[in-house]
Amino acid sequence: MFKNSEILRAREQQEEDRKRLKEEVDLRGKQGQDTTKGEQVWYSRRVDDGCLLHWAIITHGQKYELRLPNGSVPKPKDKVPESEKTNSFEPARVYEARVAAWSLKEEMNKLRALKLSTPSKGYHTRDYTVCQIGWTTLTKDEVNTEWAAARSSIPAEDLGYDDCRELLKKFGNIIKTPEGCALDYNWFTESLETPTHRLTEITPDKAVKGFQNSMQNGLWGVAAAGAGAGIVYGAYEAGKQMDPLRSGANVGGSLGPDCCCAGCYCCTCTAGDGSFWEFCTWLPCLALSGSCTC
Repeated sequence: MFKNSEILRAREQQEEDRKRLKEEVDLRGKQGQDTTKGEQVWYSRRVDDGCLLHWAIITHGQKYELRLPNGSVPKPKDKVPESEKTNSFEPARVYEARVAAWSLKEEMNKLRALKLSTPSKGYHTRDYTVCQIGWTTLTKDEVNTEWAAARSSIPAEDLGYDDCRELLKKFGNIIKTPEGCALDYNWFTESLETPTHRLTEITPDKAVKGFQNSMQNGLWGVAAAGAGAGIVYGAYEAGKQMDPLRSGANVGGSLGPDCCCAGCYCCTCTAGDGSFWEFCTWLPCLALSGSCTC
């Protein structure tokens, strides 16, 4: 009897979570269609195996970006000369600032292309996040002026990780708070407080939530301006957690963080080039059967 009541409560909680998730998705959909508050401002961040490859703010058809030269992944840590290593567990890296004509659609196409063309690498961890952070009432020229001012406020010619964080904090002022903030503005500000040696801390619950949001908004990893993408975790991979998938399992037998009876549904979708993307979601106390169709 006690077990049945626990199962019932778990199902009720799952239904509440589902409704709350739908509400969040709907709110982001409305945000993505709202142009009454000004020009939409989007934020993009790409992390590869704990290395920050780029930050970018997209607005007025332009991308204001801070990235590693050529957007390349640096050499493995064990090959970094001792003179370049730092106490933060990351080698010293130099970022470049640039402005280019760019749209949200192009950013999402790039995200999807990278995912389809990059195979899984075991315990490799990737995170490519795109989200709407607000609106700006500034014109394109005024935004350009703010970018130039933020860049000139840092005297160093070569930008380090902390320099980039400070630059983006200043440039983020193109959004007037609180009226110009979108739902994910706080995530943007929090991400700028992340020290470099903690970039690998991408928790599965955020990834699951992102995938679920993406699924409910249409094709995974694809969003267009006005479509309400919300937070899109476009390329999350955790090899250790996904090992059961690679061996063909669809139902996991280990307890998840919110699971009372070890139900985990996992799906693998394979692209034409042999690469694949994966997602898992905890489904407490539900009968799981069938396979995934993508």
